[in-house]
Amino acid sequence: MSQTNTAAVSSPSSPSSPSSQSSPSPLQSRLGTLVVIPWAGADEDGEDMPFLMAYSLGDGVDGPEAGQEAVRTVAGEIGLPVGGEILDASYEPRPDVRVLVEGGKAVLSMPYLKATCPVPEQWTAAARARETVYLILASRPWLAREQARRLARAYGTKARDILGEAHSEAGLGRDFGAGLTEAEVLHLMNREWARTAEDVLWRRTKLGLRLSPDQVAGLESFMTGRLAAKAQGSVAR
Repeated sequence: MSQTNTAAVSSPSSPSSPSSQSSPSPLQSRLGTLVVIPWAGADEDGEDMPFLMAYSLGDGVDGPEAGQEAVRTVAGEIGLPVGGEILDASYEPRPDVRVLVEGGKAVLSMPYLKATCPVPEQWTAAARARETVYLILASRPWLAREQARRLARAYGTKARDILGEAHSEAGLGRDFGAGLTEAEVLHLMNREWARTAEDVLWRRTKLGLRLSPDQVAGLESFMTGRLAAKAQGSVAR
C-alpha cells in the first residue's frame, strides 16, 4: 500500500483471507487498484460532513468497464445501494464496512479493501462532531483522481447526475480546461442557473485561475450559443 497526503491506494484484499500472499479472486482481478479519498464539506445544515470515496482506477485485468461492473458486484455483496437512497448504517448496520478514526488517519475496512488514509484536521473534527462518516463507493473507474475528488467535493451525490451514463472521458463532452467538461457546464446551466463563464468559473467551480483567456472565451462562446439555441427552442436539455 502506498500513501499520499490525500489518499491511500491499496491492492484489493480477499474478504476471507487478508494475507497479501493469497492469490486474487477473479472479482479482485477485475477490480484492479482501489483508491480512497477523504474530504470534508458543508452539508445541507451548513456544518461540515466527513466523506470517504473509494473507487477503482480501472486497471483491472478486463479493463475499466469490467472494473465498474465489479464495483457494483461488491456493493451488492456488502448490501450497499447503487444510486437512489442513502443507507444509514446506524439504523441498518453493515458489519462488513468499518471506519476507524485515530491519530489523524481513517482506516476503512470492507470486503476486497482495507486502506489507511491520512485525513486533514477539518475532516477529523467533522467526524468527531457528527459521529458518522459518509462513505461513497463509486463505480466510475476512469476519472482521474483529482477530477473525481473535485467533483465529489463540489457536488456530493449530485456528481452522478453530471457523469450520467458516460463510460469514458469522451462521454462527458468537450473539455474546456482544468477538467471542466461540457457535462458539468450543462449541469450548472440547467440545475444551478449559471449563465456566463464567470458564473461557472468563479461562483460555482473556482476554476477561474486555471483556464487561459482563450479557454475562458471558448467556454463563454459555448454557453452563449447554448442559451441562444435554447431560447429558440432547438435545445431540449
